[in-house]
Amino acid sequence: MLDTKVADKIKALVRTEEERLSFEEDINTVAGRLYERKEFKIENLRGEVSESFYGLLEELLRAGLFPKQVNDRDKFLRAVKNFLESFETIRLTLAFSPSKDFLSKLSHYFASSGEKPVVLDILVNAEIGGGIVFENKGNYRDYSISEQLNSLLSDREFVTNLVKT
Repeated sequence: MLDTKVADKIKALVRTEEERLSFEEDINTVAGRLYERKEFKIENLRGEVSESFYGLLEELLRAGLFPKQVNDRDKFLRAVKNFLESFETIRLTLAFSPSKDFLSKLSHYFASSGEKPVVLDILVNAEIGGGIVFENKGNYRDYSISEQLNSLLSDREFVTNLVKT
């Protein structure tokens, strides 16, 4: 089981599917380095893992939350990986690439709405024109402008009245 403080730090850093996959790769890199040298030094990982994961490791070491023994570190990394794999993935299609601020707002919204940690799998498709399309566990909601426009244009009465005026 993962310490709540560690879980909270990870949830704050891992908001997208891309970030989750990057952290999993970083975990594999660190796990491979644990047994290479007699003394594990985090400084040796700079440039080999993502900056956010490196920063997390530094913070955990300072706070005494990263185990000192190699076997415990291996178990810890496995627990982190299992935690990451438990995240719920929600696919969002947007017409634009979201800013960090917008991504944080979306992530916070979904994280506060569910019981499980959430990662967003963001797809950018300009053809939706605007709005958003949600996909999760077989649920699909299309709130895109293109969908609304298609509905509007398929309304013959609306089109007829529009042309008459």
